[in-house]
Amino acid sequence: MWTNITPFTMKSYQAKTNLSGRGVTAVTGIAALIFSLASCTKVDNELGGGMIPDDARMLLASETITDLTCYQGAADSVITDNWTYPLLGSMVSQMDGLTDCSVVAQYSPWYIQSQDSVWGDNPVIDSVKLELAVATVHGDSTSAVTVSIYDMIENLPYTKDSVRLSSYPVQDKIGSLIHSFDAVPSSTTLTTYLPVDYAKRFLDTTGSVYHNDTLFHQKFKPIYFTTNSVTAKGTLMGISPTNSLMYIYYHNQNKPKPDTTYISFTFRNSSEWYNDAFTVIRHNYDYADPLMGVNPTVIDSEEVQESFFVTSLGGLTGKVVIDKAAIDRIKDKAKAMGYSQISVNNAYLTFPVARHSTPSFDYACSELGLYFDYNKAVPTSDYKAKLSGSSTFDGSLNRALERYRMDVSTHIQELISGKSDKYTIEVTPTSSADASPSGVQLAGTTTDGVKLSIVYTMIMSQE
Repeated sequence: MWTNITPFTMKSYQAKTNLSGRGVTAVTGIAALIFSLASCTKVDNELGGGMIPDDARMLLASETITDLTCYQGAADSVITDNWTYPLLGSMVSQMDGLTDCSVVAQYSPWYIQSQDSVWGDNPVIDSVKLELAVATVHGDSTSAVTVSIYDMIENLPYTKDSVRLSSYPVQDKIGSLIHSFDAVPSSTTLTTYLPVDYAKRFLDTTGSVYHNDTLFHQKFKPIYFTTNSVTAKGTLMGISPTNSLMYIYYHNQNKPKPDTTYISFTFRNSSEWYNDAFTVIRHNYDYADPLMGVNPTVIDSEEVQESFFVTSLGGLTGKVVIDKAAIDRIKDKAKAMGYSQISVNNAYLTFPVARHSTPSFDYACSELGLYFDYNKAVPTSDYKAKLSGSSTFDGSLNRALERYRMDVSTHIQELISGKSDKYTIEVTPTSSADASPSGVQLAGTTTDGVKLSIVYTMIMSQE
């Protein structure tokens, strides 16, 4: 049935069509029919009105929670085999003291061979050159470092999907010293020559090891790179496995013409290759500045902190506990007013920066993340969404407002609805910011410290 007919008059219709006589009579009949059909349906002008709650059924409210308890924590380990540049070196910072970074690296022939006679007849190794490509330098790039290279007595676990952690127990897996050399980190490539005796092992081609990189890895174990530890300043070098190579120069007695040539081995660890390279990290927080840095005695303690530190490289983390009573107060308030449901419009955790200076902001973590368990890589609901590229989480440093802010709407909704009981959250660098030195001091349990702001809608059940 037609229920919305635009009214018109016969006079206007005649003016437009210039019709008369029987035409007018016909039109009049049609118009009568139209209005007759339209009138057979009763129009409800309030149709759909009951679907929209009025003010008595819905109420917007906001809450700012400041009774958040903060603690100083530290990471046990972080995943480092996904870093673009494994870090090698030693550095002391005011915030978290001494950080030693070393590298475990596999290598394989640059070209997979189709035959076992790779070296030719009666090969003799002449020299072995190692080139480590330095992609980035953090810290004092003018200080010389001593790089030591060790054999490893154990292979890495297979498969490639095995997680490589900064806490890898490498000290239990290293063998004899291959070589040591001094270098200046500002160089774009660190070049040294390894002992010829070390490379003689590669003349053994049995087991088709030059046909398959997995077979090669099973026979020839990784190399371990480390440097001397420092007590002040220091440097960390980002090594590019893709551009790091080992060349073995040799000659043979092939007939009719002997060869004088080389074979190259690559440390390249991109997805199409099966080498692995990752960073092992050791921290000593006793080297932190007693006035400007962390107090080692409060790490992982139950001592409430007015400020706390968050540092990269699997270092310091903050722990924030949302008061369950504060969430219960919101639910009790809604219940007392006759509302049965609470829908979170938005909720934000805001962390003010505790120390304001240009150097502090320059060294601060570019972004922070939130985890339920950082060591086990369990992110909060909202941060997990950001990691998948579908969130308004933010977490970036706002230098103008001197703070970090994170969207935690999903998690707060889960707490209010009872779907989650996780009131403790770890504050950490984001995965993208964790692979280079950085750190920040945040205001914690204090008047102007961390706060949780919630905007929510209370809804009355329509029964």
